[in-house]
Amino acid sequence: MENKPKQYTDKNQRGYDIEGIGELPSVTTVIGQLDKSGPLMGWVAKIIYEYLMSHQEELKTTKDLKEIYAKAKGYYKELQQQALDFGSALHNLIEVYLKGQSVAGLLEAIPQMTKAFEEFKSWQAKRKFALIDSEHIVWSEQYHFAGTLDCVATLDGVLYLIDFKSSKAIYDDFLMQVAAYKEAYEERRESCRTIEKLMVLRLPKVPDDTYEEREWTVEQGKDAFDEFMCLCSF
Repeated sequence: MENKPKQYTDKNQRGYDIEGIGELPSVTTVIGQLDKSGPLMGWVAKIIYEYLMSHQEELKTTKDLKEIYAKAKGYYKELQQQALDFGSALHNLIEVYLKGQSVAGLLEAIPQMTKAFEEFKSWQAKRKFALIDSEHIVWSEQYHFAGTLDCVATLDGVLYLIDFKSSKAIYDDFLMQVAAYKEAYEERRESCRTIEKLMVLRLPKVPDDTYEEREWTVEQGKDAFDEFMCLCSF
């Protein structure tokens, strides 16, 4: 029986140490090579501006303007980390729920997840959800990458590979992520059935938002996987 793959982080890059193969970069690390500086810089500028506007009195009185500007620049990093922490906690919540275990303690610890959880349950009921697999580490020895897929399930009888997101929108590179997971999942022959469709389900963080789903055909996934493989070559 092979040992469970071990995750590692090296200089902010994640990967998996696979017995008999060695270290493989994670799918998200590979996709992270894409230039996302345009939207990111716009968001950073907005956050810094909002921080400075909320500290106007401090700006009028402080003798050390460099300090307050440094705090403003660092503020967006705090928000970015909070978003990452929320996403990780939400994934854990869904995994526990899908295993049939109580999530009361998790919701009590992070009540901000309640809205996202309720939206997930609403979506689950509407789509006749039947779980096949969740939070499963997969890897491709052929293409040299690894990752943890969120969910494989049937929706209305169709087999989907699904990724859960807590972002503000569904971005184009998410398709590359689920397409790569599909290739690795099927290379490992983790199911007797072939994945029929790919999906990203975005779950909201704020009360006035609702869940959003986007699905793709296997053919669209193949095109996205070709793009992913181009990134793997760098």
